[in-house]
Amino acid sequence: MLSIRFNHNLASYFSYSRGVRQEAPLSPLLFCIAEAVFSRAITLKIDNQKMLSMASSKGCPFASHNLYADDVLVFCRADRNL
Repeated sequence: MLSIRFNHNLASYFSYSRGVRQEAPLSPLLFCIAEAVFSRAITLKIDNQKMLSMASSKGCPFASHNLYADDVLVFCRADRNL
């Protein structure tokens, strides 16, 4: 069983039937591919203004997300109208 943690709350559990074991030779490559796709999706949402990036100093870029090992941090503003 797997679950996703969102703002310290666990979402509903779901099961999986197939997968790659952690020690499998392809595991790091598949993880990097999935990470790149997820990163690109966040970047497209920011570019299309479907997600709002956090405010920063004038002329200073602000990171919309950070991927480190198996952790993902997403920095965005909350807006109920989007």
